[in-house]
Amino acid sequence: MTNSHTILLVDNRPQEAMLIQALLRENNWFFSIRHVNHYFEAISFLTNEPITLMILALHHANDHDIENIHYLHERFPHIPLIVLTDQIDPALAIQAIRKGAQDVLCSHFLDPDQLSLALHCTLERHRRQYELCQMALMDELTSLYNRRGFLHLGERHLRLAQRDHQNMLLFYIDLDDLKQINDKFGHAEGDRALLETGRLLQSTFRTSDIIARIGGDEFTVLALNADTDADVAMLMQQRLSLNLLHFNQQERLPYRLSFSIGVTTYVPEQKVTIDKLLSVADEKMYAVKRTKHNYGA
Repeated sequence: MTNSHTILLVDNRPQEAMLIQALLRENNWFFSIRHVNHYFEAISFLTNEPITLMILALHHANDHDIENIHYLHERFPHIPLIVLTDQIDPALAIQAIRKGAQDVLCSHFLDPDQLSLALHCTLERHRRQYELCQMALMDELTSLYNRRGFLHLGERHLRLAQRDHQNMLLFYIDLDDLKQINDKFGHAEGDRALLETGRLLQSTFRTSDIIARIGGDEFTVLALNADTDADVAMLMQQRLSLNLLHFNQQERLPYRLSFSIGVTTYVPEQKVTIDKLLSVADEKMYAVKRTKHNYGA
């Protein structure tokens, strides 16, 4: 490991926390250890600090502790989690793994070499799993999420939004006249139009938002923790329109990019799936497209 790695230890027993930190330091690794006492402190650290790996100590674990593992995995899937317990409990270990933990260790049988091996294996295993998962969830052309990736992440963030009482906006964006671009200028130009659309969406929305290409000429954006006021959605669309205008003026392509956009809102009181939100936004997008055709746009 290098000095760019930071391990977060979550343990409300001071003596055990000191023991684990001593075991970690005994291998002379170049890394930093951050220690917090409670789960809620860990969430703040994981949100605001560049944590490489988390060790979560569970003493007399119950169902609530197991659900906390699930929440941590869903909210911070890029950070591997090791669970530390007081006793060897196969049933608990299986539950923890199923909820997202990478490994389960018993604190009474740890030594520096064993802990070192477990951490190295956890980091490498998680890296490979994360890479394979990303490959399956990404669109090859645009490097945005594909439909599978969007549905997977969308459902995850829907559960988090329900739990954390957060609102979201979902934008359904259709690249107008892609078939005409392909037919008139060739598929290479069609691919370029799709690539530029993805880049425009990435430059318009936040890095925390989920941006995906879910069909041939169809894109979607899930704006997380967003104000669902109609003016906010309109401002986001205006920002995209302005970026699109600048792009068309500067690039001077043999065609002009144009979008049709539908927007729907999500509030935690709703009992809907991400598929349903997509369907509603899709209908609104097609209403916009029909209006354009009716007016000859």
